[in-house]
Amino acid sequence: MQKTTNDMSNPGNEDSAGLPNTKQVAARQLYPWEIAEKLFRTEKGRVVDVEHASDTQFQTWIAGQGIPMDEDGIPEWSFDDRCGVINHALAHGIQLHFFEATSEQEGA
Repeated sequence: MQKTTNDMSNPGNEDSAGLPNTKQVAARQLYPWEIAEKLFRTEKGRVVDVEHASDTQFQTWIAGQGIPMDEDGIPEWSFDDRCGVINHALAHGIQLHFFEATSEQEGA
């Protein structure tokens, strides 16, 4: 038995479960130069920026932020990869914890 497909232009209720609002996602993206200067603390308490952190330091920080990664991690993090994973996490609502330097710390 065949059914006819009447009213195919009616999207029904499916559009409410579709992709997230792209305007909302775009607002959470950071530019590479903003990401480069973001600071975080290493396991040893040292403060480093995203651009100059070692691959191991960045990998440890990413894992500590709750971003799911491969068990073995990524052995080499290019700056583009660092920007991509940070923006991907932000776009999906993961709140990343960066270190905020105070004016007293910056002058030291």
